[in-house]
Amino acid sequence: MSHRCHVALISDHQVQFHSDKWGALGLAHVLISGPDGFRTWFEQQLEIWPDAVGPNTLGVIPEDFAVVNVDQQHLKISECAGFEHWAEQVLGRAPELADQLIHMTPQGRSAALMVLKDLWPGWQVSFAASPRPQLDWGHLPDLSADEVWNAFKVMPPPKVQGKAAARLAQSLKTLM
Repeated sequence: MSHRCHVALISDHQVQFHSDKWGALGLAHVLISGPDGFRTWFEQQLEIWPDAVGPNTLGVIPEDFAVVNVDQQHLKISECAGFEHWAEQVLGRAPELADQLIHMTPQGRSAALMVLKDLWPGWQVSFAASPRPQLDWGHLPDLSADEVWNAFKVMPPPKVQGKAAARLAQSLKTLM
């Protein structure tokens, strides 16, 4: 068992990949550090684990993922983006929020998206579907940065009514 996470960073029309067997457990924490924190983390991972990407890693379907396009200032993330694991850490302090995030309800996904948009100022933040035609990333290193970027189709934001998502977003910010 693992909590595989794949990450792609596109900068200067070049793409770099990172894969971590347990990365989904910490992805939300990395994302809430904002674009500078994310870039620092990514570069550290490449230094620490230079051989972490290969056919045996990218060929595994990830639990969560993030694709960061510095050139376009756009972040595409999987629907959970590690927030369900992050919620387990705050369960005792904010049970309503934790429940929404653990189950990634539309309100929880909307709240996570709202918070990330605030923490990535000037960036577009979107949920995206896994690459097609195959869900693993084994084929992506052979593609150009634009082809990798376009492989992840933006999904519409969750539809929520009322102010529930805004309340959850405020709770989420308070716990960070």
